[in-house]
Amino acid sequence: MLYELLTLGNSILILFFVLCLVILFQVTRRSADLPPGPKPWIPFIGNLLDIRGGDQRIPFRKWRKKYGDIYSVYFGNKLAVVISGYENIKEAYLKNGDIFSERPDLYVFTGIGRKQGIAATSGHLWKEQRSFVLKALREFGFGKTSIEKKIEEEISPLLQALCEFKGEPLDIESMIKISVANIICNMTFGHRFDYDNEEFLYLFKLIDESLKVLGSNSVLNIYPILRFIPFDPFKIEKVQQNTFIVEDFLSKVIRQHKQNFDQNNVADFTDSYLKEMRKHCDNPDTPYTDEQLLKIILDFMAGGTLTTSTTLLWAILYLMKFPEVQERMHNEIDSVIGKQRLPTITDRSSLVYTEAVIMETLRFANVAGLGFPHGLSRETYFHGYKIPKEAIIIGNLDSVLNDPLIWKNPEQFEPSRFIDDSGALIRPDELIPFSIGE
Repeated sequence: MLYELLTLGNSILILFFVLCLVILFQVTRRSADLPPGPKPWIPFIGNLLDIRGGDQRIPFRKWRKKYGDIYSVYFGNKLAVVISGYENIKEAYLKNGDIFSERPDLYVFTGIGRKQGIAATSGHLWKEQRSFVLKALREFGFGKTSIEKKIEEEISPLLQALCEFKGEPLDIESMIKISVANIICNMTFGHRFDYDNEEFLYLFKLIDESLKVLGSNSVLNIYPILRFIPFDPFKIEKVQQNTFIVEDFLSKVIRQHKQNFDQNNVADFTDSYLKEMRKHCDNPDTPYTDEQLLKIILDFMAGGTLTTSTTLLWAILYLMKFPEVQERMHNEIDSVIGKQRLPTITDRSSLVYTEAVIMETLRFANVAGLGFPHGLSRETYFHGYKIPKEAIIIGNLDSVLNDPLIWKNPEQFEPSRFIDDSGALIRPDELIPFSIGE
């Protein structure tokens, strides 16, 4: 009897071992229809160990060199297809935008974003909301000279705050973030905050803290079940608490706008959205809701502040590192504007080198190197490869911004690459620091 039990136990153990080998083979094998790519390390881990720590762009550069412009990797058990090269990204995101404009099934979109706002939405909702947002922002001067007043309102307090340090060390990062955030808040709900406003500083501390937590814990996008581990090691409860506090503040802003709303006097983006909400108030399935507005404003505050302030901080660093660039830029500004007034958008065409420095900063800093993750609306074929609907799509912007076939000596900071022999500014289509067709 004991012998039979031992034999049965060994058989079960062998069967379990064989089953594990079969699973390992199935998970790590790559279908011939899929783009090529590195072999996953082990099941449920995939290629995550290849991108842990350091500059995450490095392994993607190595993979592109080995497997070509289109390859696949595994983040855990999630398949990701990486698209490199300007023409390929353009083909996917612009020419085939109806297929490649979805959001993938990641916790940051489904759990944190709740599939609302702009960043976390997909399909028709995303298209409709994005279209309205762009139209409304243009009406309030985004990209036009009429936005100058809002920027000037923020520049003067920033310069005054900087002058108060009189050459002493200062935390310029927080000041830049607050300045950028104020411009966004001014356009969004018509209000700016003083640099010592404790509530405002606290709110952006919470937003910044949450973004850092989500950025460092991207593993939760692959294994969302980890958020249920006791004692909250990934600080997801903290992110949710922070989000609740910020959303409570924004809810108060929306309520105040509703109380004072005058559809004949639309003063900011929130007013514009409220006006649109009234147009759809008889539709029970309207996408224009308080919660949708709240999430859009939060997207503005978090995403807009982060990308703009990070780029500005890199620009300051590069001007410190390359004093010859700083001197030439300073001389151009003095010769065109002088020292008695602030620059205006009308000066832009005369500040060729300054514009070139900005463009080179966007290229060189490469703050969104792997772009924003996309998903698919359906299974599709791309360049002969079969890509399943559930795949994560990564538009590798780093492959464009650091492509030696596009930019001579891409590893060097050279603003002059954007100026032709006649002294005119060059605006290459390949300068896509924040992607295309998002």
